[in-house]
Amino acid sequence: MRNLNGLKLIGIFALASSLANADLILDGVSVIDTNDINAVTLDPANGDLYVDTFTQDYTVTSGGTTPPPAGSVAITSFTVSPSAIEEGEIVSMSWASSNATTCTGTATDGIGGWIGGDIARSFSGKRLGIATAGTYTFTLSCAGTNGPVSRTRTVVVSEPTATTPTTCSTTPPLSGGVTAWSSFWHTTFPGPSYDNERLKIVRGGYWALEFNTGNVVDHGGIISVANTSSNGTRRGSISGCPGDFEVPAECTHSWGSSGGIGWATDGQPGYCQLEPNTTYYMNFTFTDGKDKATDTCLLTETCTATLQHINLN
Repeated sequence: MRNLNGLKLIGIFALASSLANADLILDGVSVIDTNDINAVTLDPANGDLYVDTFTQDYTVTSGGTTPPPAGSVAITSFTVSPSAIEEGEIVSMSWASSNATTCTGTATDGIGGWIGGDIARSFSGKRLGIATAGTYTFTLSCAGTNGPVSRTRTVVVSEPTATTPTTCSTTPPLSGGVTAWSSFWHTTFPGPSYDNERLKIVRGGYWALEFNTGNVVDHGGIISVANTSSNGTRRGSISGCPGDFEVPAECTHSWGSSGGIGWATDGQPGYCQLEPNTTYYMNFTFTDGKDKATDTCLLTETCTATLQHINLN
C-alpha cells in the first residue's frame, strides 16, 4: 500500500471519461495512470481517501496522520477478475503482500475453498468456478507488524443466457430423470479434470446430466470404468433435449463395460461439437435409446455405471 499523507485533494479526483479510465490527481500531480481502478472510497469519519486498483492500493490521508512505519504489513495487490460472470464461468485470482507473516482468504459461501484457512502470501492465477447466481465478496487478510490489513473484491454472477432448444419432446421414448452436472460431479462444467462417480439408471430407462457450456473452450469425455458397474451394453448421447439418443454419430456411442463419449467446445475433431452458452444433456441408458425392452442390464430394478470424466485440454 502506498500512503500519501497530508496531500490536499484537488476536487478529490479527476475523471477523464469514466472511473475505469481515470487518473488520480493530487495537488496537480497524476498519482495513478491506469485502466484498472477498482474503487475510490472517501471515509466520512476521518476524511481519508482509499483508492483500490488492480495493481496497487493507495490511502490518501486528510493530513496530520503519521504514516505506518517501515516494515508494516501491506497487501500490495489483489485481483479477482472478471468482476461479472455467468453461472459456471471462471474467475482468476492473484494477490501479493509485503511483510506479512500469514494471509487468509474468505469468500461468500466458502467459494473455491476460501473458508478462512491460511493461504500463500502471494499467488498468481488461481482459478475458481462459481455455479450459482449471486453477489460474492472475496476478502484477503494479511497479518504482520501493525496489522492485520484486509482488502475485498466483489464478483456478480448472473444466470446464463442459455439457448435451450424449443423442439424438445415432452414425452421421450424412454422414462428417466435429469441431474444437474454440478450436483453429480460436485463441481461446475467443464470440471472435474479427472474423477469417478456412480450413476444409477432405472431398468428400461435413461438418466441425463444437464450442463451449460458457458464460455468454456475445452474438450473432454465421459467413460465407464470397467469391472465396477453393471454388465450390459451402454448407450450414451449428448443432445439438446433430455433422453434424446437420435443425434449425429459423433454425439452418440454404444459400448460394453468400458468406453465412452467425448465433447468439445474447441473444435477438437472426432468429438461431439457443442455451441457456447448452450444447455445440453449427457444421456445414458442400457437400451437402444428407443425401446425399453432392449435393456441389456440383468439387475432387477436399477443398473449402475461408474462414470469417469476427463478434461483433456
